[in-house]
Amino acid sequence: MPLVDLTGQRYGMLTVQDRWWQNSPAGGAQWLCLCDCGTETVVSGGNLRSKRGTISCGCQKGKRQETPATTETPATTETVETVTITVTVTITRTIAPQHEHEGMGRQRLPEGSGDLPAAGGSGRSLLPV
Repeated sequence: MPLVDLTGQRYGMLTVQDRWWQNSPAGGAQWLCLCDCGTETVVSGGNLRSKRGTISCGCQKGKRQETPATTETPATTETVETVTITVTVTITRTIAPQHEHEGMGRQRLPEGSGDLPAAGGSGRSLLPV
C-alpha cells in the first residue's frame, strides 16, 4: 500500500510534524508529532489513524479526554488502486480415437494359423498376425 503523507494532520492533541527516519518494529511508517503540551514524540501511523490510537505524548495518560463536538478532525485522503486480473486456462488432453462400434474391432489370429476361419457368427473378422 502506498505511503499516505500525514504531515500537518492533527490526531487528538498531536500534530504530525514530519516522517520519522525509522520504521516501527512491525514495518509501518512512524511520524514525529508535536503534542499540545510542547513535547515531541514518535508515533506509528497505524496508532495515529486508529479510533482508539495515540492521542497525546503521554501527558494525558489516566485522564479521560472527551473530544468536543465542535472540534474538526481533518480528513485523510488515500488513493486506492483497483487491479483486475484475468486468467485464461487452456487444458489440452489427447483422446484415443474410438472405433465406430466399441468392442467390435478386428482380432488377429496367432502366427501359423493359416487360412482365415469363419468368425463363427460373432460378427468379428479375424486377421492373421
